[in-house]
Amino acid sequence: MTVVVDTSILIDDLRGGCPAADVLRVARTTCHFHASEATRVEVLAGMQASEEVQT
Repeated sequence: MTVVVDTSILIDDLRGGCPAADVLRVARTTCHFHASEATRVEVLAGMQASEEVQT
């Protein structure tokens, strides 16, 4: 199965405040995650210096 992840969900998950974080963790073991180029750019543009390694 393929899952397309939106910017807000991805950022919330990376920062640890996503209500769907548990669902995403389980899905990572069985699904392929994809994001649009726009999502990638938004995540990188909003990334704080301390988040660079994790992201």
